This record gives sequence, structure tokens and C-alpha cells, in this order.
Amino acid sequence: MVVLATAMIPHKDAPLLAQKLNVAYDKHGFMAEAHPKLQPVETSTGGIFIAGACNSPRDIPETVAMASAAASKALILFGSDILEREPIVAKVDESTCVACYYCIKVCPYNAIDRKEIKDRQERLSGKLPMLIRAYARVAEPVMPPVRQNLLNLSDSMMNRYLHKIFALNEA
Repeated sequence: MVVLATAMIPHKDAPLLAQKLNVAYDKHGFMAEAHPKLQPVETSTGGIFIAGACNSPRDIPETVAMASAAASKALILFGSDILEREPIVAKVDESTCVACYYCIKVCPYNAIDRKEIKDRQERLSGKLPMLIRAYARVAEPVMPPVRQNLLNLSDSMMNRYLHKIFALNEA
């Protein structure tokens, strides 16, 4: 028996979207789940869920099941008045930091940035400020613009936004 199936590739802009949402993706451009068995619709970025063909080539029943699971996960987030976050907190020991900034490269949450201490006396004398010390520090918490914009939408705006997404998917 021979079964022929049409090949499926992700949209050409899928890796760009994954980068903007800070979601992992594979070498083919499909978005990666946090864990294939334990968290099949969750991504490494909290609050972002995937379903269907953005994850890998899937048939309709499997896509519907994943979409239901993703919708359930989203409803859990919206169902409570207070959101609890993971107990992972970035910390930099500034007294031992040697300013190699490797921690900035490896931090999956982009929670660390550079801090420079400069001499103000140099600026007052008209010269460029002299760098006294540089070190890594925990960055101020900033909500990604995509999620912040979604939180600011009214119900009617959210409905229009969702209709546009579904219209793009149907095209």
C-alpha cells in the first residue's frame, strides 16, 4: 500500500513571529512546545499557547483537540483575578560580577541588562564621563508590547482583532 500526502511547510514569516513572541522554533520554522507530552500546547514563554499546524503538520481532529486544550489553558489564565507567576527570579551578585555579560546571553527571559557607573566629576569639567565600573543587573520588569496591547483592548476591539486573525488564517 502507498499513501501519498502533500508536504506541509510553515508560513515564511513564522520564525519572525516566533522571535517577536520569544517562542522557540525548530529548524523548519515550526513553533516548539514546552514539553511534547506534559505541556503540548504551552510554549517556553508563559501565557503563549500553540495549536495545530504552527507546531507541526497535523490533521483536522488533532488540530481541533490542540485548539481546545489551548483555549482551556487561556481560560484558566483569564478565570482568576490574580495571576501567579513562576517562582523563578533572576539575581545578579553585583559584588562578584566581572562584566563578562555571559548571563545576558544565556538568560531565556531577557531579565538581565548592563549597568555602568560613571564619574560625574568628569562630566562637570566638560570631559566625557569616565567609566568607573560596569556590571550586569536584573532589568526592570517590562511586559512585552504584544501582551500589553492585548490587555488594553476592549471587548469589541478584541473581537475585531480575533476576526482579523481568523480571516488571515482562512485566506
